[in-house]
Amino acid sequence: MDIPSDSIQNKTHSIFGCLKSVFRGRKRDKDTHLTAPKPSTSNITADPDETSGRANPENDIFKTNDHDAKGFWQMAYNELTESDPNSVAILFPLTETKPQDAGDARTREILDKIVKATEAQYRKKGRTDGIRATAEKILNSALSFQDIVNNIAKFDPTGYASSAWAIVSLGLTMAKNHTDRKGALFDSSGYLADLLTRCAFIEEQYYGDRDPAIVNAAKERSIVRVYVAILRYSAEVRRVQQSNKGKDIAESVTAITSQPLTQLKTSIKEEEAHLYHWLVLDQHLHRRKEAEATLNRLDKLTMDIQEVRDAVDMLNLPFAKGAFFGSFEDQHEGECLPGTRTELLQQVQGWGRSSDKHLFWLNGMAGTGKSTIARTVARAFEEDGILGASFFFKRGEGDRGSTAKFFSTIVKQLAVHIPQMVPGVRKALGEDPAIPGKSLREQFNKLILQPLLAVKHGEAIDATVIVIDALDECEPQEDVEIILDLLPRVETATNLAIRFFLTSRPEIPIRFGFDQIDRSKYQTTILQNLDEDVIKHDIVLYLREEFSKIQQKRRHALSPGWPGEERIEALATMACPLFIFAATVCRFVADRRFDPDERLQEFSTSSTGSKMDGTYRPVLNQLLVQDATDRNKLIEKFQKIIGVIILLANPLSLSSLAELLETSERHIRIHLDLFHSVLSIPSDARLPIRTLHLSFHDYLVNDRTKDEEATSQFWVDERAKHELIASQCVTVMGRYLKKNICELPSYGTSRTEIHLDSIARHLPPALQYACRYWVYHLTRSPAPARILDKVLIFLKEHLLHWFEAMGILGMISEAIIAVNSLLQLTKERSSNGMHMFLLDTRRFILKFAQIVDMAPLQLYSSGLIFAPHKALIRETFVRELPAWLYKSPKVEEYWDPEMQTLEGHCGPVHSVAFSGDGQLLASGSWDRTIKLWDTTTGALKHTLESHSDPVYSVAFSNNGQLLASGSEDHTIKL
Repeated sequence: MDIPSDSIQNKTHSIFGCLKSVFRGRKRDKDTHLTAPKPSTSNITADPDETSGRANPENDIFKTNDHDAKGFWQMAYNELTESDPNSVAILFPLTETKPQDAGDARTREILDKIVKATEAQYRKKGRTDGIRATAEKILNSALSFQDIVNNIAKFDPTGYASSAWAIVSLGLTMAKNHTDRKGALFDSSGYLADLLTRCAFIEEQYYGDRDPAIVNAAKERSIVRVYVAILRYSAEVRRVQQSNKGKDIAESVTAITSQPLTQLKTSIKEEEAHLYHWLVLDQHLHRRKEAEATLNRLDKLTMDIQEVRDAVDMLNLPFAKGAFFGSFEDQHEGECLPGTRTELLQQVQGWGRSSDKHLFWLNGMAGTGKSTIARTVARAFEEDGILGASFFFKRGEGDRGSTAKFFSTIVKQLAVHIPQMVPGVRKALGEDPAIPGKSLREQFNKLILQPLLAVKHGEAIDATVIVIDALDECEPQEDVEIILDLLPRVETATNLAIRFFLTSRPEIPIRFGFDQIDRSKYQTTILQNLDEDVIKHDIVLYLREEFSKIQQKRRHALSPGWPGEERIEALATMACPLFIFAATVCRFVADRRFDPDERLQEFSTSSTGSKMDGTYRPVLNQLLVQDATDRNKLIEKFQKIIGVIILLANPLSLSSLAELLETSERHIRIHLDLFHSVLSIPSDARLPIRTLHLSFHDYLVNDRTKDEEATSQFWVDERAKHELIASQCVTVMGRYLKKNICELPSYGTSRTEIHLDSIARHLPPALQYACRYWVYHLTRSPAPARILDKVLIFLKEHLLHWFEAMGILGMISEAIIAVNSLLQLTKERSSNGMHMFLLDTRRFILKFAQIVDMAPLQLYSSGLIFAPHKALIRETFVRELPAWLYKSPKVEEYWDPEMQTLEGHCGPVHSVAFSGDGQLLASGSWDRTIKLWDTTTGALKHTLESHSDPVYSVAFSNNGQLLASGSEDHTIKL
């Protein structure tokens, strides 16, 4: 479905960030809310105590100042201290400051958190009657209490009310993390919130008016008894929660939602009824209309956001698989352990909400935990409703290792968060559908900057954070500098509070990029420069947690408390500041096939030079068995299997790896069993095997590993392995490629008509990988000439089949780039006629690339038929001409001078110009547009639309940075 532009522009908030604005600005006239209406005589009868109170002023408890000094909460606290000091001892730590200093700030903070948590639970649980009623009760209570919090602070300077509200918040937090008991927790929070607010309104009325008509000692005692019960319940909940830390949360949930809550309800039943009838609270306490309106608005926003998602999906923006936070591919990646990185996380979250610096650069060397922190930060921002988008780069993971789909992936997420962007993005794609394939600068300007500029001030939410992790792992490195040049422009050009959180190693291109940014515009933290004691403390907590899990699983072999604080402290000292060291140790020790204590000893006794050596050598030493023959076989398998895995351009599954390496899955799995601590090895043979951390690759290919006698046998010769992989790719393609590989019904079948299941069946992952990356590996080989004869044999047999496969995969432009790379590779090295064959190949594919991209089998029925008679490619593949062709059309003998025909203008072309490096061609047309073309692939890179009349002249500046155009509209544009 499509959404009218005005519909999206009128949306004030996205579902993820709406709450703060929904509940903001509810300042009301104090008298409207704080003055209780007079009781209706139809609903209440006179109480004898009240009558006597009016007749006898001696009953007025306000005649002394003692009550003013104490307050009901203080009275309740004192009473509980005398009767149940243990509960007080448990409850008191709930206040972060001394009671007398608590004020109302903490209460406001907790209430705001409750409102947000309630909305999140309501949205996640669904709009069932039961959940809706409880959500309305909690919202109603929190909103009402917010209205009188200033007055409440006067008679509760202790802050004990905030301690009780903290229990409401705790219940909602536990509900979020334990879905099967969510209803019970939600209900208990709703009951307590409702009770607290009703008592607060009574007390506000009680202190505010001091009306002797409604004041007497009996009512005072009822309030105090209710508060004592609430404090006792709060202490019991906290006690249960603390005693069950580290255990199954189900124990805490059951304990909290059963006996303590029942006791609370029973103990105050009489007082609650008495107080309730006293002020006929139903008439003035509940702001049900506002709570109902809030939930109705959320209902509408939930429906609206689905419309926005549908609209964004219709934009058909390319999306980098697995790059966003919470993706299926990264579902097992960890986040920071609770209690670790606390100061840093608070700093980042504070920056995300209030800082005037729009960039936060978290940098650190390999293994310091940057990605783990990035995931934790993304989770926090998502829960806070301000995560606009995310992109987690990962080298060797296809689209996650490049910037090709970076901006389009960001836009697809950001447009859901800020739906007012959608009309601008739709307009840009309508004018130029090829934008996602164009330069980073044009993608940024047309898909992000211009749509954001169209968002009116105040329409979007007040804060949006975009998380970008591992920027150093994207290629090419030149793109990193471009990204860092572009991101600050969002803040400069728009009035929206959009911030970018970036992590990376401090590589040269990134340092250079930040050097170009005004230092006052960004905040930076260097992980390894944080206080070493803090880092070590966090590593100790992590090791304790992980070793506790190992001990529980192996408790028959390991004593409680294993491995002991002394060994944990020693390991933390060895690891600091590298969390990857600690993580690798834990995964290594957790292997159930070995004695965990012996495995731990291997790390504890390690005395190596570098931190990375200490991290990975104990893992690799498993290969050094006593028998020399067995040892050599294991190392040979390591080089063949692990050496290939770390150099793949895109991860492969176990089955695909076996296909590529021509070995059995069983042999590979047996060998990989030794490396679970450094590789992610799914039990499903169809899922990809990944390195857990890039530092493992870096360690294996590092010259220091080669130079050290103890580790030289583990060193992976990158270039030799690339040659091996290239050769295996050619073998796989030669085995499977053939004409009409997907068994299409006709030569005219469009690529878009080919079902994905058919592609997956006929072009399995190993074959797809070989087709895409064989040239990538070949160009990185030490001596490509050694396998060029094999390559030429393959090309003369399967070149057209390879083009067909790449066309089916929608990657014909990659094939053109690959042919150009082969031409460069063979220019001075080939003596077997391969270079001439490739020159002819380039002419052929440039001529027919567009039609092959639309209908792959046209490669034979159009491309080959209309190729010149003497073209090498036609002579080589004459056997592939369609059988139904009885007479060939008349064609040239040889290729004419025309290299390629570029089509895209809808009017005469008046002017063309090449850039200085020959990489771009500009064309000016009667259709009032200027188009920029990639001369390598013939792809349209940009369409410039600014003239109001035909363009007659275009020219590049000498440095290629500017393009000038002259038009009949009497203007020259740069």
